[in-house]
Amino acid sequence: MKILRQTTTLLFLIAGLSGLYSQNSFKPGKIITNNNDTIAGLIDTSSDSKLYKECQFKKQENSQVLIYTPVSLRAFIIGNDKRKFVRTSNPSISGEVFFEVLCEGSINLYYSVNKVALFFIQKKDETTAHYLPYNRTERYVDNGYTKRLKIIETTNHLDTLKMLMNDKPFLYSEIDKIQRPDKKNLIEIVSKYNLNSSIFQPQNDRKTIVSSTQPELLRTGKMNLYVVTDSVAEQHFYIQKGSGTKLIELPYKKMKDINYHGLLIHSYSNHTTNHMDTLKKYMFDALPLYPSIEEIRITAKNNLQKLIDEYNSYTDEKTYVQKHTLKRLPLNIDIVPGLNFLFSSLDNPTVRFGSLIDIGFIHSNKHFYLKSGLFVYKSFTPLTDRYYDPASAEYEYHYYPPNTTFKIPLQIEYRFSEKPIQPLLSVGYNLYLFNEIKPDNKTLYPVISPGLNIQMGSRYSVRLNIELEFKNETLVSYIPETFKRAGLYFGLQIKL
Repeated sequence: MKILRQTTTLLFLIAGLSGLYSQNSFKPGKIITNNNDTIAGLIDTSSDSKLYKECQFKKQENSQVLIYTPVSLRAFIIGNDKRKFVRTSNPSISGEVFFEVLCEGSINLYYSVNKVALFFIQKKDETTAHYLPYNRTERYVDNGYTKRLKIIETTNHLDTLKMLMNDKPFLYSEIDKIQRPDKKNLIEIVSKYNLNSSIFQPQNDRKTIVSSTQPELLRTGKMNLYVVTDSVAEQHFYIQKGSGTKLIELPYKKMKDINYHGLLIHSYSNHTTNHMDTLKKYMFDALPLYPSIEEIRITAKNNLQKLIDEYNSYTDEKTYVQKHTLKRLPLNIDIVPGLNFLFSSLDNPTVRFGSLIDIGFIHSNKHFYLKSGLFVYKSFTPLTDRYYDPASAEYEYHYYPPNTTFKIPLQIEYRFSEKPIQPLLSVGYNLYLFNEIKPDNKTLYPVISPGLNIQMGSRYSVRLNIELEFKNETLVSYIPETFKRAGLYFGLQIKL
């Protein structure tokens, strides 16, 4: 009996707290009906996700709760205009939902939740809100040297924003910064557009296309490619996905400075990127082609035909990767031809031409490399240093002139990162072979060599190395005895 009484008390307590919380979750607000009637009352805010599906409303504290769906309500406002929800339509949303208004003006920005955050924008004179789609995937991409995990993000949201804000091209540079849409960056760009509606309205100087010929079909398949030449001999490219569908223009424009009412508005880039956004939008079923799309900086026949051919032959990612993976050795090999400025002393620097070769380890080829190479040149030798002194007559019968020298690095190289500027450090020996009699036909010097790789593309980089050589106590000892000389190496690194 005691346990039953305790359980009953606990249930009543929970019910009381629940009722108290339910009462406190109703906040002052108002609803706008389909007849445009505004009714003040209280709105339930206990579940934020439910606000996008329904509005629970009551006129007074003790009144009956009425549930309004988007079909029966135009809008509702919570807390003195702080949060506003409206009903609008969009093909991307199945069924009617409420959108939360984040920004209002010439363009409205809406927000909704359906498992993930959804953003929509709508111009004042339009009845349909435009969805800002975004997708992020990770996949391994073969760059012709190694396979690396790459993040691929869609840019359809940029295309949609630019389409609705095409009368404010000076905002394009700000739009391009929105790599991933969120509340903060979207509110910022829409607010800038609305604030500039009456201040900056640059004239759209784009020429009206007057076709001098019929559209020329360049490629046919899953996607067709057309070109139209206008009256001033400029080419305009169109794609068509599916027979009988409308032609989609690949908008491209070289940006120019605009003089508006005496105010010079400078362009932020040399060209627009709307054509890339459009291609990505209609090639969403071939994500591995996105890196190729980003390389099309200027619309032209050759690069667009090549891309459309790739898309029309695309079946799936596995087949594409197998087709485009380069056949290469299991080791990463770099060759670095260049010049070595060697300073035995500041008075007699010598310049030597040769080449290094770096071989990457199989299991850790991103950082560790075996470094070797070959330099062939004329130089003073151990016998020269020992027997030739032009200031002394004692050694006049033991003259050894500069002889052929072979320099072979035998070092281990560590590359610290894969960034555009890549620090590196080499440690090991320099083996010198001379065309002389034993035991003066070879020398082994310990070496410490810090340096930098400056990336110039996927296969090329500039190599800079400072080489510090030391004399050792014995031929194979790495413990430096005294400093021997320093050198500076400059070369071009090429990935095989």
